[in-house]
Amino acid sequence: MQARQSEEMANAQSFLIVCGHLKVMKSNGLTRM
Repeated sequence: MQARQSEEMANAQSFLIVCGHLKVMKSNGLTRM
């Protein structure tokens, strides 16, 4: 149970990282255009 909980937390963390990365890429593209 605990291992599964930490796995879900890791998935959520990677999801947040991807969202932040996309936001940065989007803002960079807007500034370039």
